[in-house]
Amino acid sequence: MRTPVRLTLATAAIGATALLGPTAHAHAPTSVNCSREFCVWTDANFKGDKEGFDTETSGRDLSAKGLDMNISSVVNRSKEIWCLFDGKDFKGEGRIIPPGAEVDYLGTMGFNDKARSLKACNF
Repeated sequence: MRTPVRLTLATAAIGATALLGPTAHAHAPTSVNCSREFCVWTDANFKGDKEGFDTETSGRDLSAKGLDMNISSVVNRSKEIWCLFDGKDFKGEGRIIPPGAEVDYLGTMGFNDKARSLKACNF
């Protein structure tokens, strides 16, 4: 039996700032050090331990990298939509991070320290 997945859109055509809050930006500033397509940090404001992912890699189980339920900020430098899930193997409730988005605190989306897996999503 398949587990249903519920994703919440983090942005819309009206812009990321309107839905993510005043500290979320549609495009990541160059001051944020993220050389991969998608980067996560263990603390808000792009601080703490950092890990990068590319569209060819995913985090089916973030516990292997010490990130299980320990992600507080993210940057999506890719042209792909990325999805965070509160279950391993891309299951459970999730959040969509659109291309170019920067989220300095996932708590603004109700998802601080909840991600257990992530991947580039193709809808």
